[in-house]
Amino acid sequence: MSEFYPGHHALARFKWALIDASARQDLPPHWPTTVVAPAFLGDDTDRCPALIDLLALPVAERVEWCDALHHDTLALRDTPASLLIAADSSAQRLATHFAQRMVIRPPGQDRPMQWRFFDPGTCLQMPRVLGTAGMAWLMGPASAFMVPWAGEWTLIGRPEPSSELPDTDTRQYRLKPEQLAALSRLGIINRALMQGQPTRNATEWMAQSERLDAIVLRAQSHSLSHRDDLATYAHHAHTVHPRIHEHPRMQALLAQLRNAHPDDELDYRGLTAAIEPEAWRVMAAELQSSSHQEEIHP
Repeated sequence: MSEFYPGHHALARFKWALIDASARQDLPPHWPTTVVAPAFLGDDTDRCPALIDLLALPVAERVEWCDALHHDTLALRDTPASLLIAADSSAQRLATHFAQRMVIRPPGQDRPMQWRFFDPGTCLQMPRVLGTAGMAWLMGPASAFMVPWAGEWTLIGRPEPSSELPDTDTRQYRLKPEQLAALSRLGIINRALMQGQPTRNATEWMAQSERLDAIVLRAQSHSLSHRDDLATYAHHAHTVHPRIHEHPRMQALLAQLRNAHPDDELDYRGLTAAIEPEAWRVMAAELQSSSHQEEIHP
């Protein structure tokens, strides 16, 4: 677990906090805030986060708030700050940059969408999805993020220039179709993970999210498309057996969905809700047994 603590020494670097929209109303009214809002939202900014300069706050209030933030992080509670940010920049420049990054245009969508890259559980997956150049594009003037999630603080540093990223000018960077598709799966992955047991740390969260990404892709290949159906399937593959789709009962269920007419109003959630807990345990045991047999008789 990271030994990071948002106290006096750390704030010399991580002076900015990105506050989730749900916590904005809880901030003292005299604290200076800068709302981070994409232009396409116009005046509808109630669901947008806000930046605060922690070093601009009264010392006693800052200490109390940072203490509470740290304790909430360690206790696995939701935190008002989605991220702490290291940046030698003005509030307006940071807000403008992050407002631009909050806008994505998925294929087939006529209107732009607000992308919550700053949600802690999502932000931890960004290096895997975006890669080196993509992370430099995302972070812009920020040199590092500190992410409060899974009971600890995790450092994400802005990539240094390299052969893949020869300089820090990423203004021409564009998200690739496969990255946009991966971003569209993150909400499903997060939902499936949150249905299970809490992860022990951020490293486990990231590893499980990568495994679930492959599972969601497999679910899509079985013609599942609704977000809740995909999340439920991913939860089953994550908690029952990763090869749950190979069990004859599940294969029959998936075939029933593929062959269903829209008027049948069938969905994966409804069909699997009728499966008793004991039946899930039997399927898991049978799949485990078949895996063991394959290891003995390759």
